Amino acid sequence: MSRTALWNLTRGAGLVCLALAALALGLLARRHQQPRPTPQAVVAFLDVGTGDCTLIRTVDGATILLDAGGAETAQSVVHDLHRLHVRTLDLLVLASPAARSVGGVPAVLNAFPVRAVWSTGAQGGGAAWRAALEAVGQHRLPLQTKYAGDHIQIGGGTFWAAVWPPAQGPRAHRDSLVYQLDFGTTRVLFAGASGPDGEAFLTANRGGALGCDDGSCTDLVLQATAGGAEGGTSAELLRQAAPSVVVASCGAGSPPAPGVLHRLQAAGAALWRTDTQGTVLIVTDGRSAPTVTAMHL
Repeated sequence: MSRTALWNLTRGAGLVCLALAALALGLLARRHQQPRPTPQAVVAFLDVGTGDCTLIRTVDGATILLDAGGAETAQSVVHDLHRLHVRTLDLLVLASPAARSVGGVPAVLNAFPVRAVWSTGAQGGGAAWRAALEAVGQHRLPLQTKYAGDHIQIGGGTFWAAVWPPAQGPRAHRDSLVYQLDFGTTRVLFAGASGPDGEAFLTANRGGALGCDDGSCTDLVLQATAGGAEGGTSAELLRQAAPSVVVASCGAGSPPAPGVLHRLQAAGAALWRTDTQGTVLIVTDGRSAPTVTAMHL
């Protein structure tokens, strides 16, 4: 082969290599320019019949379990948490001493590592409450009683706070805990463990702090009190909170009361319910309106 032909061949191979390198760099740059998925927080109101059990997963992967349902649905709760890819619970919150809220605690503690437990100061729990506290003690978990004003920041931009009852006064040991989750412009108000009596004191003392009137949020999801039972989820609560979505954690034998359905319709709030739709999922990026879906796990 002549020296000129060899030069042309070498030069051509070099140009091909340069072109391939440029193509590879272009593909790599395009890959880096593609928008990354927006992190989302998830709130899952589990279908536990007549009871309360809600999983919160933050954008950073932190997990909170609010109540654990009754003893009769304990294994269902464990199954559903596995289906939702839960491996560890950063916080277990016992909002009410009622059996329908804490009966599943021993099974949950046996199935998942739990880092801390927050508890209501309400008194009067029965055998299920005593069994739950005994299980917490057996697992040597730190247990703290919480009241309105107690709050933590979980990960980036996610705030978890108790809004009722106050630490002082007779309601401190009578009413179940009411919590709110704030992530960006979305707020979720967890009032499911509260009864009509506690709800009346909540609305009388918290005023407009429940809703988004102060500009702290733009979209509010409300968990109906006592699964939508008669006398709860009052017109006053709906006026103050002004929810766009209401979730009723209820069983097949205890659907939302007709009066509650009428008030929700008058308030223009969309109703989602676990008795007919299964687990209700709230997904939010903290910027736009949350997406609501339901599924049977």
